[in-house]
Amino acid sequence: MNFTSDNTEIIAEPILNAILKANKYPVKSYGEDEITKKAKEKICDLFNIDAEIYFVTSGTAANALGISSVTPPYGSVFCHNESHIHLEECGAPEFYTGGCKLIPINGFAGKISKESFASAINDYPSDKYGFKPSCLSITQSTECGTVYSEKEVTELSSLANKHSIKVHMDGARFANAISTLKIKPSKITWESGIDLMSFGTTKNGTMSAEAIIIFNKKISKDMNLRIKRSGHLLSKMRFLSIQMDSYITNNLWIDLANKANSMAKYMYQELLLIDYIDIPWKVEANEVFILLPKRIEKKLIKLGIQFHKWSKIGIKPLISNDDKEFIRLVTSYNTTKNEIDQFIAILNDINR
Repeated sequence: MNFTSDNTEIIAEPILNAILKANKYPVKSYGEDEITKKAKEKICDLFNIDAEIYFVTSGTAANALGISSVTPPYGSVFCHNESHIHLEECGAPEFYTGGCKLIPINGFAGKISKESFASAINDYPSDKYGFKPSCLSITQSTECGTVYSEKEVTELSSLANKHSIKVHMDGARFANAISTLKIKPSKITWESGIDLMSFGTTKNGTMSAEAIIIFNKKISKDMNLRIKRSGHLLSKMRFLSIQMDSYITNNLWIDLANKANSMAKYMYQELLLIDYIDIPWKVEANEVFILLPKRIEKKLIKLGIQFHKWSKIGIKPLISNDDKEFIRLVTSYNTTKNEIDQFIAILNDINR
């Protein structure tokens, strides 16, 4: 039973079939093929904007390359203190920018508030020899499985704009956010002030395909060179492009996210009935975070239940003692109600 991450899931069948179909004949290399052109056009249609789009193989590459396009070596990037770019990308944003400074901002349940962002800007002003505030990166849905509203994104973007700070969105689980918000992708991105984003698909059914979408075309004139220099200009680009094409065709990406989210919400409702488990915030996407006794956590590990142990930094005010562990449970489009029922049964039985 594996609730570690949606990254562990198999490729969605329509996407796998599309890859096999694209393997039937030769096409032009390095993204000059019709499959790539069509996929980019579809993404522009999806977001209702003529954007610049680049396909890469990982979310880390999408984040780091995107951020580097708006952040000089002497620039600073504001981000959540639990964000992927801060904790889990091995300094990639710093590397690709040539030395930028990440400024982490505390925020409950994975979110940066307008007030905390304003405070961070004031705490790190740019003087003659200081780091230049260059980018705000927010994650949608967040690392904690919560979702920024359209209003929240607009407020953050407006504040960033006042200080000439560009706004990047890490959309590794963007589909899960759209599934929850039930709005057009444009509403929560460029119409809310987002300059560029990492459009993730790998966690939601593809093999390995991410897109850098640049909504504000004024900000990057050399992304093609950054892509090449980083080793992400694939000679057989069509195999990334066909994944993207299949992913958004017939609303597959939302159908997959709907399934993942519904399973997380079902798990959440069942977990609320177990008295020894604490849930610090409501589930909004496909990640469930719970506090449970350490002895229970150890028993789950022995039984082969897989999950991810999470940092307690963001919930310290909620912890009265140190006898509990904080863990993350992630559902995918392939998670079944039966798996969750088995998990809940184990949790109920394990405490008897």
